[in-house]
Amino acid sequence: MSAALVLAGAAFALVRALSLRRALVDRPYRDRALWTAIGGLSAVLFVAAEYLDTIFGSVPTTWEGVVVEGIIWGAAFLVLFTWIVTNVNVSISADFFNRDALWWKMGGRVAVLMVILIAYVLASIPSSLSQNIAALFVTFVIGYSALVLALTYSRTRDMRIRTYTKWVVLTIVSVFFYVDIANAGPGWPSSLVIIPALGYFYCTYQGVSTLAIRTKVLPT
Repeated sequence: MSAALVLAGAAFALVRALSLRRALVDRPYRDRALWTAIGGLSAVLFVAAEYLDTIFGSVPTTWEGVVVEGIIWGAAFLVLFTWIVTNVNVSISADFFNRDALWWKMGGRVAVLMVILIAYVLASIPSSLSQNIAALFVTFVIGYSALVLALTYSRTRDMRIRTYTKWVVLTIVSVFFYVDIANAGPGWPSSLVIIPALGYFYCTYQGVSTLAIRTKVLPT
């Protein structure tokens, strides 16, 4: 049920965002529509990765499992973080005074990339310890990026951009909790994953709907 909700939200984001991108007039909104669609694609990859975990195990013990899991998880995180980084860059550029946010332009985005690469290498090692460390790195990157987006939200005067940025932050957080709870140990009730799945579906719907402004043809 939770996976179905995430896939439904991702499908809506992909179809609606790409449809809006063809109709939107302003370039910033067109860029956001494109990367919203790409963000939806990342959710599809995460659901696929979760399914492969049931086949090869959360910590694969075969070379086949290591390679397949490494590719799918790597693609999922690459798409997710590209979406995050692009949203941060566009949000910062929307600030009238072009102010930096938490040293993002001074090196924060480079640090994010390096941490992602290190986390990916650690996650590819068939070891519970290395994967736990990788999860901590991913938590740091998501937390830092969400804080940067939250700060740009408070500085942006365009109310549509502010609202969209708010839903992006909430979508990022919901995806993180979905993946985190889905991969939690037996001490966590698996039914809890429905909460971030519902959150993702709702936040995705609201975020994409916010983009429907100044179109060549009014959306139906």
